Order: sequence, then structure tokens, then C-alpha cells
Amino acid sequence: MVISISLSLCACGKGKNKDVKAAESAIADIGTVSADSGEKIQNAEKLYNVLTDSEKAQVENRAELVDARTAYDAILEDNKKQVLGENSKSIYDNLNNASFICSMYMQSIYDAWHFGVYDSNDALKWADDKVSSFFFKMSLSVSYVEEEDLKAAFTSRYPDRDYDTEKFYDMDFNYCIWFVEWVLDDKGIYTQLDNNLDEAQKSLQEMAEQYGDSENYAKLKEYYVKVKAYADFFKSPTGSLSDLASTMTGYEKDIANAKADVDLLNL
Repeated sequence: MVISISLSLCACGKGKNKDVKAAESAIADIGTVSADSGEKIQNAEKLYNVLTDSEKAQVENRAELVDARTAYDAILEDNKKQVLGENSKSIYDNLNNASFICSMYMQSIYDAWHFGVYDSNDALKWADDKVSSFFFKMSLSVSYVEEEDLKAAFTSRYPDRDYDTEKFYDMDFNYCIWFVEWVLDDKGIYTQLDNNLDEAQKSLQEMAEQYGDSENYAKLKEYYVKVKAYADFFKSPTGSLSDLASTMTGYEKDIANAKADVDLLNL
């Protein structure tokens, strides 16, 4: 009995080994948890996890390690939501702007196409073939394009010609499209569209690196694909007038569906 008690007392009085002390020290070194605590927490976890079960039981501040990991993960999640939300909002806004440009000014292209097919010859006769008079007639039929816009576009490309005296002799309906495209180019519409898409793409690439598996990325990526396809067509429209109308409708329907999915994210 005496021997047994003596051995027990010796065991109780035995100090913690260096591995237990190292783990305790690393945990204590974590301090107040912040977004920069990751390395210290990982180091403490590494030292703690290599201990035996009996050694882990001797780590008096082991609960602090659990609390530190929980707090750190919560900070990371909050930061993720904030960054993801800010990036998502930026992408969403840029795509909305690009979509609006396509939808609005594709109508100008369509109107010019329709005017060229059905009205340009009559307009020329009515205008006595004068460019300035023709521009006036055309501006009445084409959305978002003013007579002065057409005159300015003409002058910038034909500085040595006077639209008040110049006449059309062999008018092709393609000229109607070109005039409108020149106006859009001069007003910076194409540049603005490209800038919106470039900014959206850049932000999507950054998001893919960190949050490529997120719902935000998947839905915004799909929205980008739909808007980009419409933008490419808007900048280089092809087909007949009826093809143009059905293509516009198809793109705008696809974009509306993709946008509705993004709207569920409540950005």
C-alpha cells in the first residue's frame, strides 16, 4: 500500500513534457483572433494534433484552440461574403449596362435595317436625293438617332463633301445600317459596351480563382455568356430583316432568364 501511494504521488507530480508545453504555448500565442490569425492557428493545431490522447488531455487551453478555429472560420466566411458580394454587384451592374446598351441600340439597327429595305427609295425620291433631306427622313424612323447625329457621322467620314448639296445616286440599304453604326461609334456606344463586358470578365476571372464553386459565380458566368453573345451580334448583325427580329427576341429572352436567376441572389 505504501509503495503504491508513493508511485501515484510521483506520477501526479510529474511535469508536462515539452510537446504538451509547446502546444499550450502555440495556442496562447494566437491571442485575439483576426483575419491574419490563420498561420498561428494552423501551427497550434499541428502541434496539438500530433499529441497522444493522454497528452492532449494535459493541454489546459485546448478549448481556446477550438474557439480560435471557430472564430477564424467565421471571419473568413464573413470576408468571403463581403468580397463575393462586392464583386458580384460589380459584375451584375456591368452586365446590366451592357445588356441595356444591346437592347436599346439594337432597336436602332433594326429600325435602320427596316428603313433601308422598305423606305429608303421613297425617302430618296421625297428628298430629291439630297443627303441632308434623306437624313431628316431617316431620323424620323430610327430610334435613338437624331438628324444631327447622322450629319456629324457623315461629315467625320466625308469631310470634303457637303450633305446639303451632296446627292445619292445609287443608294443601297446597307448605307442606312452603316450610318447608324457610325453614329453609335461616334457616340462611344461600342466602347462603353466593350468596357462593361471587359470589367465583368475581369471580375469573373478574379472570382473564379477564389470562389469558382460558388452559386454567385455560376449564375453570373451564365449571365455574362448570354450578354456577350448578344453584344457580338449587336456589333456585327447579319441575316435578313426577319432573321434580325427573331434573333433579337431570342437573345433578349435568354438574357432575361439569366438575369432572373442572378436576381435570386439578392445582390
